[in-house]
Amino acid sequence: MGLSEIKRRILVKNAKEKKKMEIMFKELEELTNEIKKIKREVENFQKRWGKYLTKNPEIADLLMRELLGLSVLERDTTMKLELDILELAKKKNITLISEADLITELQEKNKGLPITLKDVEKALNNLKKKNLIVGIITIKGIKYVQLKDFEEDIKVILEKFKDKDTLTISDIVKELKWDIPRIERALERMVSMGLAVREDYPPRYYLVKF
Repeated sequence: MGLSEIKRRILVKNAKEKKKMEIMFKELEELTNEIKKIKREVENFQKRWGKYLTKNPEIADLLMRELLGLSVLERDTTMKLELDILELAKKKNITLISEADLITELQEKNKGLPITLKDVEKALNNLKKKNLIVGIITIKGIKYVQLKDFEEDIKVILEKFKDKDTLTISDIVKELKWDIPRIERALERMVSMGLAVREDYPPRYYLVKF
């Protein structure tokens, strides 16, 4: 329902105060036009400087505080989520996280802000387009968000277990406290790169020595 239809219905209900209501709607129209103008300006600003805003959270946070105070822009919620996702990856050193767990983390961080799956997926798509995350992958029917490339995890594994000839998932869980999907993806990447050879029975990985 547009502003003109809302205006018509309210004026019918409040015929006795029509004059005052007309003044109110005039001010409301001016206000909504100003908000639209701000929205366009912010969108243009984000298009020009989005990459730098993402890399410099303190600047983006300042902008977000002002915009969330207005509570008018859907795009700004997306930008806030983008920053939160990158901060989460950095602070908790997360390479892989299930989409459900990511949403829970974001809801905990933004308790005053309603966050939906659509909001999160929009933020993830934006980060993917900017090459700031790897993307969404599916493991055994469950959606995971790959925040960083597994090459970083592979370096950690090779350094931590440089004196071992074979590895199991249990070894890595015990030593690094990573979750199993993250470990499996890193090990499979090692196999594809020729850094390890997988044996299925019993399940273990032989590290290739150069």
